[in-house]
Amino acid sequence: MRGCNSVLLLVQALAKRLAASPLLYLVTRSAQPVKPGEQVAIEQSSLWGLGKVISFELPELKCIRIDLDCTQSVKEAVTHLVNQLSINDREDQVAFRGGLRFVPRLLPFAITKSPGKPAVSLRADSTYMITGGTGGLGHKTAEWMIQRGARHVVLLGRRRPSPSIENIIDQLRCEGVEIAIEQADVSDLAQLKTVIDKIESTMPPLRGVIHAAGVLDDGSILNLNVQRMKNVMAPKVDGTWNLHHATLHLSLDFFVLFSSAVSVLGSPGQGNYAAASSYLDAMAHYRRSLGLPAISINWGPWAEVGLAFEVSEKLLEQNGSNQHLIKVIKIQEGLQILEELLTDPTPQVVVLPFDLKNLLQLYPTTAGMAFFAEIERGDTRATRLYARPNLRKDYVAPRNEIEHKLSELWRQTLHIDRVGVQDSFFELGGDSVLAAQILSLAQKAFGIRINPQEAFKAFTIERLAKMLEVEILCKIDAMSEDEALRQLSK
Repeated sequence: MRGCNSVLLLVQALAKRLAASPLLYLVTRSAQPVKPGEQVAIEQSSLWGLGKVISFELPELKCIRIDLDCTQSVKEAVTHLVNQLSINDREDQVAFRGGLRFVPRLLPFAITKSPGKPAVSLRADSTYMITGGTGGLGHKTAEWMIQRGARHVVLLGRRRPSPSIENIIDQLRCEGVEIAIEQADVSDLAQLKTVIDKIESTMPPLRGVIHAAGVLDDGSILNLNVQRMKNVMAPKVDGTWNLHHATLHLSLDFFVLFSSAVSVLGSPGQGNYAAASSYLDAMAHYRRSLGLPAISINWGPWAEVGLAFEVSEKLLEQNGSNQHLIKVIKIQEGLQILEELLTDPTPQVVVLPFDLKNLLQLYPTTAGMAFFAEIERGDTRATRLYARPNLRKDYVAPRNEIEHKLSELWRQTLHIDRVGVQDSFFELGGDSVLAAQILSLAQKAFGIRINPQEAFKAFTIERLAKMLEVEILCKIDAMSEDEALRQLSK
C-alpha cells in the first residue's frame, strides 16, 4: 500500500502544476503475470490497478506502466527501460521478459458450460469459509454451496448479518446444515487465525475459501487520501495475504478471490478499488506458481447484491441516458459461472455481461488506448463519436474568450457537439471525476487556482468563467505591465 500512497501523493502534486504536465512512468519488476507459472511480485501489483485509473482521470499525464524482468540483471533491465522511454507509441502497458517486449490486449471470450461436465460436488465431510459472508452475496454463495452438497459453512464478516439474512440462515440450519457465523476482520491476521484455529478444533477440515470481503469508497484521484486508500485496500490486500498465510498448512480444494473488472479495465473514481483488486489478481497467479489452488474472478456488476451491485448503481447514476448499456450479472447466472470456474486451470478470468464495445461508450476516454484496440476495431466510428443529447432548449452560446475555451473543454470531455454556457455539466451526463478533470485542465490553461467545492455548486461554463475572471484580475493586479499583457494575450 505504501507504493500506491506514494504515487497518489505524487499525482496530486503533479495535478497542481500550472505548467505543462510531465509524463508519468510507473516502473515495476515482475509485478505482472506474463508467462504461465512465473512468480509475481505481488507487493508491486497494486500500482498497475491504480495506474489504469490515473490514465482515465488524468490523461494529460499519459501514465505509462512498465514491468521489467526480475530474472535479468539490473543492467539488462535498465537497458530495456531506457529503450522503452525513447519509444513514442501509444502503448501504455508494457512488460519485458527474456529480452522480449509484451503488450496486453483485451479480447472477448465466452464462458460456456462444458458439454457433459458434471455439476460441482462439495464434500459433506468438509468445511467451507466465505469472507464477507454475512452480506447479501455471501449468503447467496452459501446457499449455492449447500445445494452442491456442503454441510458445514463458515460465514466470516466484520458485522453480524441483518435480521432478514439471519432468518434465511436459521431456515438452512433447520435442514441439518451447520452454519457458523464468525465476527472478525479478515485484514487482522490475529483475528483470522483465531477463526481458523476454531474451525480446526470444532469443525471438519477446511477445504475451500471464497474471499468476497470488500469495501467501496469511490472518489477521484485528486480527492483520495491515505486513509481512504487504506479503508478499501485493507480487506483486499491484507485480507488476501492473511488468508494465504493462515491456510498454507491446509489442503484446500479451491481458493477463490472475488476481484473486480475495474482492475483490468480501469474505472474513473475507483483508483483505490482498482489497486486493491489488482493485488487479488496477482495473488492468484502467485499461488498458482507455488502449486496452490487459486483463481481471481474479475466480476462485472452483479444484480441486487454485493459491492459490484453498488458499482453498477453508481454507473447508472453517472451515465443517465446510457443506462441501457449497463447490464448486470443475475445472481443465478453468476453462481453458475462460479461453479464453472471453481476448478478451472486459469488463474484469472474477467466476467462481464455486456458487449465490450459498450465500455467505450460508457467511458469515451478509452478511445485510442492500445489495450482496447481489438474491441475498437469492430466499429471505431460509433465508439469514438460518443454523444449525449443536449438537454436545454434555451441554448446560450459562448460570449467571450474564456467561455469559448471552457466550451471546448466541455465538448471534448463530454464528446458532444454543442454546449450552452448555462447548461449544467452534471445534467449533460458528466460526473464528479470528469468535472475534476475539466477543472484541473482549466486551472492549468489560465494559470490560477479555483476552489473545487465552490466550482461544483453550480458547474456551468458561465459560472466557472466568472470565477476565473475574478482570479485572473486579482493575479493581473499583482503583475508588471509586460506580464499582464502576456497573460491577456493567451
